[in-house]
Amino acid sequence: MKRPWAFICASEGATSKHLRNYCREVYLLGYLPVCPKLQDSQYLVLEDAMERSEYTAIVRDKLLRCPMLVVCSRNQDATTNA
Repeated sequence: MKRPWAFICASEGATSKHLRNYCREVYLLGYLPVCPKLQDSQYLVLEDAMERSEYTAIVRDKLLRCPMLVVCSRNQDATTNA
């Protein structure tokens, strides 16, 4: 079964545990979770300006390929909307 991609994003303060739980829920709903914050930040050094730029490009590319966007947050504010 080919699952559609679901882009998982959350606020800066979201923990890895919360993101894994969100990804699990999305998976159980029949989607393939794509969560750059869990995946790409594991091998890129985000404090390095060049790697941060690459991270942004990777995230943008993955987002454009996903037919669904999942915003993981209990609160909705300007940061979440951005």
